[in-house]
Amino acid sequence: MHVLFSGGARFYAVAWAPLPNLAEDLVVPALGHLIPLALAAKLFLVATFALLAGGALLLGRAQSGEWRFWPLLAFLLLYSRIFLWGFLNYLFGLGLALCAAAFWLLFEKRRPSERIALSLLFALAIYFSHIAAFGVYALLIFGIELAPAWRELMAREASLLARRLLVAGAQFIAPIALFLYWFHGAAGAVRYTPFWRKADLLFTVFDNYNRPVDIACFVFFIGILL
Repeated sequence: MHVLFSGGARFYAVAWAPLPNLAEDLVVPALGHLIPLALAAKLFLVATFALLAGGALLLGRAQSGEWRFWPLLAFLLLYSRIFLWGFLNYLFGLGLALCAAAFWLLFEKRRPSERIALSLLFALAIYFSHIAAFGVYALLIFGIELAPAWRELMAREASLLARRLLVAGAQFIAPIALFLYWFHGAAGAVRYTPFWRKADLLFTVFDNYNRPVDIACFVFFIGILL
């Protein structure tokens, strides 16, 4: 952050590009012009936690129509191996994704133009925060819209289905175009780890300071899924 704030250093040059991994890079140096840089970085951490916990609460409210206690469990997951490893851009984008999904539900009765405009702003913000968070957001929207779209398909309500797909899909056009532009110019190949690593990485959500407690929480979570 100091290098970005300073505009470069002896061995580092700042070269901005539309990369899908810029959350902290854009926010902290900008705040550094108003407050001390270290304080700006701490505020970014606070904002990340606020988005994650607040997004879970808001999404629960938008989905159920009332405030419930279950989303408060999100506070138990704020400290995890993902956070300890320092993947802050992803966590910030994940918090944005939760908030965006909540507003997607809250704006369901609003005019399509208003819903598209707000969701597009959210989608771009999430994309520039982190590409993986953008993928999570796309899955959230897909999960929300799958059931009503399936009902419309089975009822052969083509016009309603086409409208739903258009409104839901419009927000992804610009981020996907940016991704294709970035990916086309990226150097090197994409390599993937073995598929079994998915289970281990799921455990990282619960893994922090106390292994027995972490394992118990993970087992409890798997039990809920089953």
